[in-house]
Amino acid sequence: MQLFAGCCYCRMLLALGQERRAKTIRRIKRPEEQLQPGSLVTLRVRSIAGLQLLCSAPVHVRGHVHATQLVDIGDMANHGAMPLQRLRSARILEARVLRTKQRDSETGKGDKICHVELTCRPSLMDPKDASEYEKALVRWPLLLPGTRLVAAVVSVQKSCIWMEVAPGIRGRVALLDLSPDLSVLRAVAEHFKVGQVFQAHVLRAVSSRKELDLSLLDFEAQKTCVGKLRKVHEGEAAAVFELPGRRWGSVHITELFDVWAKRPTQRLHVGSLHEVAILNDKEKLEVSLRQSQVHGHKEVQEEKRPKSAEELKVGQKVSGYVVSAVPQGVFVALSRSLTARIKLKALSDMPVMKEAVAKMHPPGSLLRDIIVVQISEGRVELSLRTGDGPGGLTCEQLSVGDVVSGKVKAVEPYGLFVRLDNSNVDAFIHKSEIADSASITVNSYAVGAKIHQAKVLKVDGSRVGLTIKPSNFSGEELEEDADSDEMPEMQELLAELQKTRKKGKKRKAEAGTAAKEAKTKEREQEGDAEVSEEEPWQPVQKSAGASFEFAEFKVDSASSSDAADEEDDEQTLQLSKRQKKAKRKEEDKELQKQEAENADGRWADDPQSVEDFERLLLTQGDTSIVWIRYMAFHLKMSDLEKARQVAERAVKHVGFADSKERFNVWVAYMNLECTFGSDETSDAIFRRAASHNEAKQVYMQLARIHERNKKPSLAVKAYEACTRKFPQSKKVWMSFLGFLYQTGDAEGARKVLPKSLAALPRQKHPVVVSKAAILEYQHGSPDRGRSIFEGLLDSYPKRTDLWSVYFDDAHIKAHTPPKVPDPDCKQIRPLFLRCCAMPLKATKMRFFFKRWLDFEMKWGDAQSQEQVRAKARDFVESL
Repeated sequence: MQLFAGCCYCRMLLALGQERRAKTIRRIKRPEEQLQPGSLVTLRVRSIAGLQLLCSAPVHVRGHVHATQLVDIGDMANHGAMPLQRLRSARILEARVLRTKQRDSETGKGDKICHVELTCRPSLMDPKDASEYEKALVRWPLLLPGTRLVAAVVSVQKSCIWMEVAPGIRGRVALLDLSPDLSVLRAVAEHFKVGQVFQAHVLRAVSSRKELDLSLLDFEAQKTCVGKLRKVHEGEAAAVFELPGRRWGSVHITELFDVWAKRPTQRLHVGSLHEVAILNDKEKLEVSLRQSQVHGHKEVQEEKRPKSAEELKVGQKVSGYVVSAVPQGVFVALSRSLTARIKLKALSDMPVMKEAVAKMHPPGSLLRDIIVVQISEGRVELSLRTGDGPGGLTCEQLSVGDVVSGKVKAVEPYGLFVRLDNSNVDAFIHKSEIADSASITVNSYAVGAKIHQAKVLKVDGSRVGLTIKPSNFSGEELEEDADSDEMPEMQELLAELQKTRKKGKKRKAEAGTAAKEAKTKEREQEGDAEVSEEEPWQPVQKSAGASFEFAEFKVDSASSSDAADEEDDEQTLQLSKRQKKAKRKEEDKELQKQEAENADGRWADDPQSVEDFERLLLTQGDTSIVWIRYMAFHLKMSDLEKARQVAERAVKHVGFADSKERFNVWVAYMNLECTFGSDETSDAIFRRAASHNEAKQVYMQLARIHERNKKPSLAVKAYEACTRKFPQSKKVWMSFLGFLYQTGDAEGARKVLPKSLAALPRQKHPVVVSKAAILEYQHGSPDRGRSIFEGLLDSYPKRTDLWSVYFDDAHIKAHTPPKVPDPDCKQIRPLFLRCCAMPLKATKMRFFFKRWLDFEMKWGDAQSQEQVRAKARDFVESL
């Protein structure tokens, strides 16, 4: 802040110059006449106390000038003047009277003392009407919002400063109202000093509570300011900021950063200060954090936000953030004023289930390279399908006999639906056009399987029929469009190629003719060249091992039989020129495919190497599934040590912000050690996981891992340890009971049940007992299960939830198919009769009658259904 450097103190300086000539101060004999508002007086300066200059005149006259009365509002273009510092060496002061108060002397004897409030503002030193001096006085009733005045700093704190606008009237200036400069707010004590005066205006004044809020900023001319982040949301209004002037502003998710960042809200921290640009002057302010808006930087093309649909073109690729995901599709914000829609069918080239939409595209996630497919009446339709882009294949471009490729979109009993590559065309392959032999059927293909070669049989409008039967293709088509699925077999045979060539050379040498020797030599040279080119593609030998499972992610390690290896060693193969040509074309095609995948970023969807995973971790290092797939990748290569190294990196790298992701990698690490490690290593990892996550979940995961690995004794120990550590958790006890019943240890489960009831609070008993009864029905003795339910319902006869479990999950299932061949209604109807005879409220009786009628409609006949309706009518009439 620059100090005020104006020449506002001419009269004071004149008074200082006259000090040498004036040795005495004139006596004020008649205060009532001489000290009227506007009167010019000369006093002797005595001291400076706080923000006031104290002076006096004979006899019994005391005067004081507040720092705010030394400068004019209009002269404060540069804030930060310290006028009291200029008067420290003054002896004589000439000022105008604002008001006078008479008080008794401190001793209580003698004449009264006149206390005079003075002003030295240059604009008031010339004679004025008395009303002008009245206006210069600051009082609480005059402090209305928007009032401009002079305020002096009285104290400086880290989050605010306190200022006086008049003697005894103090106001607070919040941190955000101090300056529009972020560097100033981060070092308040360095830029504000006690005694400085500033031009301020009133934000709020409550005279009854003596509360006053001030601001040093000019809101009318302000386009940028500093805001404090208060809330963060995963949605369209991504953040809420507190702004200067007791205002609030929201930030649209597209206005957080210039670049299209993944999960932008995760980069924000509540309580931090940011420079923001004010985008409107409405009651609800909208602000932007984008540097191009705050500092006026020029936007590059990819950073521009379309304000309306008119700025877009069909076929254009755009980016945006998901603001809403519903079963019908996804809504994507392209800017703060434009939101587009992606329909369910346009979310992917493959079928997407309605219930999976929200999980695939949660609010706040970034979508890149979305294609604009339709613009109508200001509405924009987008697509994530590759075939919707410019240059995509259409039905009009297809003709009978064309050879195409694609992926299986759906598998039906009558055939396959295939989405053609680089298009949004869905074609159909009838089951009779799949193969020449009956060994290959529609069940041989899964959704997502690649169809490398298919011939168009029929084009009827938007309906396209294909065939993949080898008999429908000519030899040239088979040679040019060889299926890449044959590559693994060719790779397995390459190892034998060099050996075969050497045997052929020996046989040809024994033939004895020069012509055959020359021909053999030429063929050997050609064969050696082929082998040298193909050797880098020889497959890596993998050792057999057990399968490795991470919850829902499972990878089976490679296995092979000794008999098959011996049979392969005995085989020999000599490729013809035609096969070599086809092989070279296939390799070139595969290489081009890999280069295209790297260019398109497909390695991020299906990483196949260490380099792919490392690149993926640079952008998705906080995602657990990437680390888990990386671990599984090393296990497929039978490299346990590298899998452990990846696991260690994962548990250290995944942050504490997302507890679920962190827990997933710890579970994967435990799974790794429990499956492939020793007891010592698995126990060490388990203890580390329990200290870094919710201990109960870790204990239960350990038990489930042992359960999946078919280690029941270790699973029992894990469950027992869990029940000892968390004896009041019904979830732990119910999981333990379920494990024991499912493994056939019904007696052990029956011993555990009393222990659980002794440890659990009474309100949790019904749920645990009902769970044990259901398990008895399913894995133990149905009679014992019925006894448990009967005892439970004797204690809680009005609990309809327990009755519902008894009906649906236990008793009815035990006496109806598929548990028994024919439904045993005689075992079930007495239970319904008993329920409907109880003296309960109408709402609960309606529940029982409805359950009974549902049962009779499924397993009974018309007569039994009518009996239920008759009993229900009798009950209603009895009310």
